[in-house]
Amino acid sequence: MQEVISETHAVLKSIVLKVVDAYALIGDVSGFAKKIQSFFMQEVISETHAVLKSIVLKDLEAAEIQSTRLAYNDLCTRIPESEFRNCLLATLSVLFKLMCSYYSIMNFHLEYQV
Repeated sequence: MQEVISETHAVLKSIVLKVVDAYALIGDVSGFAKKIQSFFMQEVISETHAVLKSIVLKDLEAAEIQSTRLAYNDLCTRIPESEFRNCLLATLSVLFKLMCSYYSIMNFHLEYQV
């Protein structure tokens, strides 16, 4: 198992180095950082939207909205008061996991001297 992890890190390090070198070559390393941030912001929106929608759809009256895409604000206003705490906890859990992932990626170069 340790061999697989070591090989994975070696491949990942190689890929990251190529990407960073490519952005450095075109003089846009900050563009690379912006793309990483943009990716994570999209994940935050997508994941928290899914949490809100799952809680709203628990309500039997919301069954007719299952197939439609509700706006974030609409979902927020439809959360039953009794579910607010559960929604908040689920949303914070998703955000914590994404932040941990973001932190790991941003600190990858420190751990593996990329």
